[in-house]
Amino acid sequence: MNINKINYHLNFIQFRITVVHMAAPSGEPLRRRREREHPLLLLPEEDLDFVVQFVLASGSLKEMAHLHGVSYPTIRASLDRVIVDLRQRLDGVPPDPMTNLLADLVERGEIKLTTAKNIRAIYRTALDKDIDKEESQ
Repeated sequence: MNINKINYHLNFIQFRITVVHMAAPSGEPLRRRREREHPLLLLPEEDLDFVVQFVLASGSLKEMAHLHGVSYPTIRASLDRVIVDLRQRLDGVPPDPMTNLLADLVERGEIKLTTAKNIRAIYRTALDKDIDKEESQ
């Protein structure tokens, strides 16, 4: 592991510790207080960690890919998944378990992005047919 990667991880750990221990003037933990205020806090902690790392990497997907030891398309897929998840949560749409599963498989490098998109398209077509069938009954 190179020195930049070590410093990056240490800075990230220090940032997380600082945020967790900060408190609002009322004494209420900052995290609890901000849950009501900021839409990013709708994301699961894993996605919040990704967003923090992304910001600390100055928004460089190339740097993120290097730090995580994965390819650029894999990091891009991770970012796309976080964006979709945030949009759904802001719109009050429950997460789609199939899309989440496929995104996880792409992130782990178990399937390619194009394969995941094809599977999702077939899945959504099948869901639409089921919905049409239920509505006609």
